[in-house]
Amino acid sequence: MDIIKNEVFWVALTAILTAILAGVAYWQLRRFNKTTRADFINRFTKDFFNKSTQEIIILLDYSALKFKVSEIEYGEDIPKREWTYFLIDKNITGQFKPKMANEKDKYTAFEFDDDLLGHFDDLGTFEKEGILNISLIYDVFSYYIELVWENEEIQKYIKWQQDDNEDFGDMFENFEYIYKKCDSFGKAKRNHQWIWLWKIKWFFCNNIFS
Repeated sequence: MDIIKNEVFWVALTAILTAILAGVAYWQLRRFNKTTRADFINRFTKDFFNKSTQEIIILLDYSALKFKVSEIEYGEDIPKREWTYFLIDKNITGQFKPKMANEKDKYTAFEFDDDLLGHFDDLGTFEKEGILNISLIYDVFSYYIELVWENEEIQKYIKWQQDDNEDFGDMFENFEYIYKKCDSFGKAKRNHQWIWLWKIKWFFCNNIFS
């Protein structure tokens, strides 16, 4: 009988110690994940807030950029091609005091993709993959996500890209995704809604009923 009691004791003790070790390992992993995410977001933020991106955001904020499409002609029997760019409205920027250091007249679509829109698409991807959580993205980037996505000229450009490139109809899909999720998350926070309840609603609305 004593042997059985001893065995039960050691089994129970082993189970308790295993649970404690698992808890410690989980806690350490969470600390590691938080540290890794903090380091990642710091590096991403430095890359995002470069001089070119900052200038584009300022111009968008003051409605000083206009999306334009022009045609490139090559001659007979050669199809025309379209050239897209964002023209800087000098009537607006001329009123900036002190003036911006940038003396450019326009930004090409390639510059816009690389210096601005690509960053937001990346944020959507990182959130989907669990690399960054929505709370962190909302706190750091929600203002810029909303400002850029809701800009009329940006919407013209996105529509042109999706209409002109049939094979890339999902271009900026992750940008749209993170815009919608940030918007929904922000409303939940402002309404003092339980975040765990919002997560359940978001999951069902976007995975089960979509």
